[in-house]
Amino acid sequence: AFLGGATLQASVLITRIFASTLPEGSISALQYAMRLIQFPLGLFPIALSTAFFPHLSTLAAEGDREGIKKSVSMGMRVIFFLLIPSAVGLVMLRKELVAVLFQHGAFSLKDTLLTGQALFGYSIGLFAMGACMILTRAFYSLQDFLTPLKISFLSLLVSILFNFILIGPLKVEGLALATSLSSIFNMLALIYLLRKRLNDIEGYSILKSFIKSSFAGLSAGFFIYLLSRIFKYLGVGFSFPQMIFYVVLCVVSGFFIVIILSLLLKSEELNIALSFLSRRK
Repeated sequence: AFLGGATLQASVLITRIFASTLPEGSISALQYAMRLIQFPLGLFPIALSTAFFPHLSTLAAEGDREGIKKSVSMGMRVIFFLLIPSAVGLVMLRKELVAVLFQHGAFSLKDTLLTGQALFGYSIGLFAMGACMILTRAFYSLQDFLTPLKISFLSLLVSILFNFILIGPLKVEGLALATSLSSIFNMLALIYLLRKRLNDIEGYSILKSFIKSSFAGLSAGFFIYLLSRIFKYLGVGFSFPQMIFYVVLCVVSGFFIVIILSLLLKSEELNIALSFLSRRK
């Protein structure tokens, strides 16, 4: 587990080395963008996987493979439900969020645009970063620490490969996207190997949940796009207070759209997520 964490730090260090070859401000842009990515990761999957691990370990100790399958499936579905709309929101509001939070003092408009590009790249793999936390805990509960470690090393190599491929055409956005693509590779590899280990992890339910969550998130994203067009049509100048109002309005509107669509689609993940969040309080 420790070596797996070290691999993640190695990935961050290697990405920083690549970024050092880009124009000034690229390393800082990646760091600021990762701070924004870590907020939904810390709020949802880290908390969920930490609370999840003892339950999985108990099921594994009892030899309850069916219970493990259902629990992993539930965890993945909740992660998708929470993180896919979050990723869409970060993409749609990336410039405004960065400007509101960081564009002060020496942090210029150029830095905002650069950080927004990095945030876009990282957001693509946000759901996979969260899912890997659940999948890794599932292997740990089965007393298998080597499989996640091997996959994390392979993911590191994938990240380096994509860094070489994407840094030329996409610059800082390409480096962030390389991290996302390596996270997606990590997730898919862990799913494949865990499915072989347990015979099944309710893949159809996970896929159906992914589609529903994507539909809800993209619908909220489209509504945010319409709001941006309305604000532009009205000639709103986006002063600092106006930008805060716009961000809050978009976040609240997007939240309610996701909730309403989840109710219409009868997403079980909504009740599970609300139950988990209420327990955390």
